[in-house]
Amino acid sequence: MNSLFYIYENGQQMGPFTIEDLKSKNIHRETLVWTEGLPNWTKAENIEVLKGILKATPPPPPNLGTHVFSTNVPPPPTGLPNESNYFGYQLATKGQRFWAYFL
Repeated sequence: MNSLFYIYENGQQMGPFTIEDLKSKNIHRETLVWTEGLPNWTKAENIEVLKGILKATPPPPPNLGTHVFSTNVPPPPTGLPNESNYFGYQLATKGQRFWAYFL
C-alpha cells in the first residue's frame, strides 16, 4: 500500500508521509491522521495499517496534589537521653566525629 498520510499535532497539519516516514515521527495512538478515503481525521489507533508502528503512550502521571507516596515514615524520636540514639542507631560522639573527619 503506497498511501500518503497527514498527521495533525500541536495545532499543525503535517505531511504527506509514507508509513516509513511515520515510523520516524513516533506517532501515538491519539495522533490524528488523515489519508485518502477517510471522511475525517481519525485517531491512529483506528487505522489498521498504522497499528504496528504506534509508540506506546504512558498513562497520565499521578495527581501529585494527592498523597500517592508512602506515609509510613516513622516519627522522629522524642525524649531520648542525651540524643545518642536515632531510629535505633547509636550516634557517634563529638570526639568520634572529630577524629573521623581527619581519617
